Amino acid sequence: MELLKNMVGDLAIIALIASFMEILVPSGPSRNVVRLVLGLYFLAVMLTPVLSLMGNDDFASLDFSKIEMIDETWGDEWEEQENDTDIYDVAASSIASEIDGRLGAIYEEENYKIDSSVTMNETEIQNVTVEISGVSSGKERVVFDEIKRFLNSEYGISSKHIDIAFKEAEDESE
Repeated sequence: MELLKNMVGDLAIIALIASFMEILVPSGPSRNVVRLVLGLYFLAVMLTPVLSLMGNDDFASLDFSKIEMIDETWGDEWEEQENDTDIYDVAASSIASEIDGRLGAIYEEENYKIDSSVTMNETEIQNVTVEISGVSSGKERVVFDEIKRFLNSEYGISSKHIDIAFKEAEDESE
């Protein structure tokens, strides 16, 4: 009970100091640093009772060597993963999936099968290819124009960077 009483008193003092510092420090980056430091101290005070229940009386007795080892291992894994995956391929795949979903929702009643692919570089989308199957011959031009307008208005993709291919519907009985 004494531990809890001390913690509440410490938290009250920290709240007063934080309020005082908030008034004194001008807004901007320095205020953010002060908030960070006071927040970390606030967390440390809150964790003190938990640590004492676990048998550690203070932060000095904690063994942080295991945390450093985990951090180093994680860093190596991140570097390997970063080398294996091109971020632009991931972004292009994500955009293609989004286009598939949104066009699928637009043409849900018609049961068109839509498959999109996107290529991009560091600054822009280079090309969008949309393959559609199940469109009747008489509706191809209308669907073609609708998709180009949609991609231009929703994603800002110029018509010259959009390729639309119509495929015959595959027979599902095979």
